[in-house]
Amino acid sequence: MDLRRLIPAVDDLLGENGARELIDKEKYPRALVTNVLKTVVGDLRENPALLSGFTSSDEAEGRSRLTDFILRKVREELSGSFLKPVINASGVILHTNLGRSPLPLESLSNLVGLLENYVSLEIDLESGERGERLSRIEELLRVLTEAEDSVVVNNNAAAVYLILDTFSRGKEVIVSRGELVEIGGHFRLPDVISRSGALLREVGTTNITYISDYASAISGNTGLMMRTHPGNYRILGYTESVSAQELAVLGREHRILTLEDLGSGLLLDLSRFGLQREETVQDIIKSGIDLVCFSGDKLLGGPQAGIILGKKELIRELKANPLIRALRVDKLTIAVLEATLKLYLDPEGALLTLPVMRMITTNVTKIRFRARRLAGKLSSLLEGKARVSVEPSKTRIGGGSFPIEKIPSFALAIAPLFISEEECSRRLLADSTPILARKGPGKVLLDLRTVSEDQDKMILEIFGRISLEDNE
Repeated sequence: MDLRRLIPAVDDLLGENGARELIDKEKYPRALVTNVLKTVVGDLRENPALLSGFTSSDEAEGRSRLTDFILRKVREELSGSFLKPVINASGVILHTNLGRSPLPLESLSNLVGLLENYVSLEIDLESGERGERLSRIEELLRVLTEAEDSVVVNNNAAAVYLILDTFSRGKEVIVSRGELVEIGGHFRLPDVISRSGALLREVGTTNITYISDYASAISGNTGLMMRTHPGNYRILGYTESVSAQELAVLGREHRILTLEDLGSGLLLDLSRFGLQREETVQDIIKSGIDLVCFSGDKLLGGPQAGIILGKKELIRELKANPLIRALRVDKLTIAVLEATLKLYLDPEGALLTLPVMRMITTNVTKIRFRARRLAGKLSSLLEGKARVSVEPSKTRIGGGSFPIEKIPSFALAIAPLFISEEECSRRLLADSTPILARKGPGKVLLDLRTVSEDQDKMILEIFGRISLEDNE
């Protein structure tokens, strides 16, 4: 039986009491209700397996229950949010499509009070005069990084753009050919440089760039020399690159500005956890580079933001650029960023309280114990529907950070007996609390390093809700 026969026509659904109530009593525009109805009905037609719970010996009774379900979904869509919590079992910690770093609860605890009240965003409470919105952030960044000054904009691409527009409009920017990166979404560094009004001057080759290449390219029209951290790639084998310290020395000799696009924004050395030693923000500041910029929502573990650190006089010029008004961050970003930075005042505590740090540093033995315990419960729940086992896994940090590093982990392997792994994955994503899993041959894999412990119970509830039977 084609279960799509059960789906009522949209016009019939609009005549139901539930739809009329949305339009007449709750004052949702009819056109909006109609559009949402079409979307819900369209999803059901494309995914008829979702209709399996509405089969009945009495077709009219099954159609009635399906009508109630559709109208309930429409109400949820109208009253709910486009954004919804997702369980990230993909094994990618900084998953750009899922908002990169999850935020620590400590950074969110005071947001309710801020949302329902006026806040001291740009007022000096001692004098009653206008103040600086980033003064507290600047103080924390000085303490944590020893940078002279800072400014925060809405993301790291904006930070790079602001720096280039301020100091290199109409002038050359010297960059190694091996560092002309694409940062995702088809946004490429050469395009950002071009749009800022600066002129790209490439030096070296893809795999080899010497400090002499930078020196030879310096001219009377050089605006700055830029180093881009290889956050989302590595060139291996016969390679040579210029260090931040070498570039800083050359810049001082020729009185040319130097910039490090660090990207990931790592504040803590994680090499003791088995990861390759990565340059931290503090390392770059100590190298003598004039300006460094990085993201707030990558390894820093905070909200989306672009953070620029550097010499006080240079930061002053950036703040004087009219673009700063268009790129500035709002009160919510400032509140979350401040709370996130405060956690770093206790570095060991930050490893436990920041979700990103906790996922990276959790002992693999602990993950294996969790996986085995959860697999036992899932096996009982899915008996006769799927085989459940525990497999070694490799977690990637993602988000343009530690590109070749893979952290040992363990995953739940669920092999459905009656549907494909593709269909199982789709049904997990279609749940009211979606699970983003990784697909393998004949199975879906739930990497538990990227799943918080308090979501284990939710995973059991979700698998108890979805159907793993072939209902088409």
